Amino acid sequence: MSLERGSLLSTLSRFTMVRVTTGFLFAAGIAYATSEANTVLNAVFSVDASSMPLARAFLVAALFLKLLWPAFVVLGIIAVISLLMVSAHLKWWVKDERFSTEYREFPLRTLLLAVAAIVVAAVYTKTMRQAFNEADLPEKAYRLAMQLDFNPSAYCLPTQAGQRYLFIGSNQDKVLIAPIPLGEATLQSFATAKSQGMPDFSLPPVHVVSCASSPT
Repeated sequence: MSLERGSLLSTLSRFTMVRVTTGFLFAAGIAYATSEANTVLNAVFSVDASSMPLARAFLVAALFLKLLWPAFVVLGIIAVISLLMVSAHLKWWVKDERFSTEYREFPLRTLLLAVAAIVVAAVYTKTMRQAFNEADLPEKAYRLAMQLDFNPSAYCLPTQAGQRYLFIGSNQDKVLIAPIPLGEATLQSFATAKSQGMPDFSLPPVHVVSCASSPT
């Protein structure tokens, strides 16, 4: 029987304790990722992260994926077992004298499962190590907020080239002014490794002004 035909997951899902535990772990993971995203954005901009809901949502998703590494370890184990099954079939195919009279179906789906598991695990590992390592996370958070939450102008302030504006505060009566970082960054670059040629990044100074006054 090929590995993918097993009913382990469907059997486990019938137990209430398994469903409750899975739901609890999922909720705990989301809560932890949200807390970490808030910490990163607060460290970068020194304001409440709720002012940047779109950037925070992307960060929560990325940080939650980082917590799923045990699942990808299991995926790697499944890939190894699948490859061993395929190897056993090939060994029989080459050495068994009964090959000419006995038919055995080649475990194609098992092989495809192993290849898919290896590809997914490799992409996950590369993305987590290169795109979401701790050193580059503040830069990605800054550039992401620039793309999603900041505005090119503020109605109560004179627009200046090279700056972006974000209304903050419970009454939206304050404006966070942040300079645009050097180098082009897109949403696609958020989930990829740091682009070659991107200048070294250091957190630029940001400041908050009242919407009724001019920045100093």
